[in-house]
Amino acid sequence: MRTIQKFHATLLLVLTLGAAVAQTNAPPAVPAKPKIGIMKFEVDPDLKPALSTFLYESFSGEMVASGAFTVVDWEQLDKVQKVVAQAQPNVSPEEARKMALHQLGIEKLYLGTLTKVGSKFYLTVKLLNLDLKVERSERLPAASEDDLEPTVVKLAKLLAASPEHAKAIKAQLGHQKAEADRWVEVEKNQTKESLAAFLEEFPDGALAAKAKKTLEESHNKRLADEADRKVKGAEQQVKRQEAERLRSNIDGRWKLVTTDAKIADGRAFNLVPGPSVCEIEQKDGSIAFKGPIVKKNALTTTLYKGTYESGVLRAKAKVSALVSATVDITGTISEDGWSIVGKWNYAFNGLTGSAVFTRMDAEAKP
Repeated sequence: MRTIQKFHATLLLVLTLGAAVAQTNAPPAVPAKPKIGIMKFEVDPDLKPALSTFLYESFSGEMVASGAFTVVDWEQLDKVQKVVAQAQPNVSPEEARKMALHQLGIEKLYLGTLTKVGSKFYLTVKLLNLDLKVERSERLPAASEDDLEPTVVKLAKLLAASPEHAKAIKAQLGHQKAEADRWVEVEKNQTKESLAAFLEEFPDGALAAKAKKTLEESHNKRLADEADRKVKGAEQQVKRQEAERLRSNIDGRWKLVTTDAKIADGRAFNLVPGPSVCEIEQKDGSIAFKGPIVKKNALTTTLYKGTYESGVLRAKAKVSALVSATVDITGTISEDGWSIVGKWNYAFNGLTGSAVFTRMDAEAKP
């Protein structure tokens, strides 16, 4: 008898210990996620109807992704509400919705709207309790249709968070908006100073990397532009020095490219049938010409002396024809020193004309 009693006592102890061990090794109970309902977004009649579904899917997708809720599809809630309304025709739509929420075990309901005022969109989402009273309401603007999705995602993050955490999110959103608005100003005039000021104001913002890159590119561009200016300045300096050298000395062979003349009665004619060549010798401000400038039929014009000073040439020519006369020539050398534009004044018959001389090695002009 004692043996049986002892066995029962031992068995009871083993079972008690086993139950205790089993209870200790059992996985902890996972708390049930709050069940929420999300209705389709109501949009202004003049907006695209497809925006309602688009916003609903974006909002519900973000709420599911948060991992904090069990989301009940709006169609399921709508079906249950219709069943309740059919079963109890005297029940108001509001009461039918309350009853549907209770049947589905939904603790909170989210209602969203989309309106447009001017060029801006406004998204509003209200959080309702089981009595359909508004517990929270959040609204954010969107600049365009392209901005609707990120805006509704921000709303979901706000409403998924606790009121205290939502305040921190709002502060961050305000900071991001201030950063974006400030960047618009900076982009209009990307100076070193404006970029540096932006980075000082938003050192760790979303646009900080872009600002640093822009500042670096701007700095490199300034260095490249400065180097380019120095190179061009050196090139211009060389050209100016060469032009000064050419303008200071007109020794060498020159080609008379064109020459025309007018008699007092207005008739015009060309004195030179083709390019003519002369050689100019310059010494102490005086110049002398070798070779005929114009030779046509019995008319020969030979420049024989003159002066050249400060880029201005003055000379006299002897004209031999049936009668002898002189020609006064005034010419101005070009800034680059490669050509002379002159005027001719003949001492007979009121004859005037013009001429262009170019250096014979003009083809080598840089």
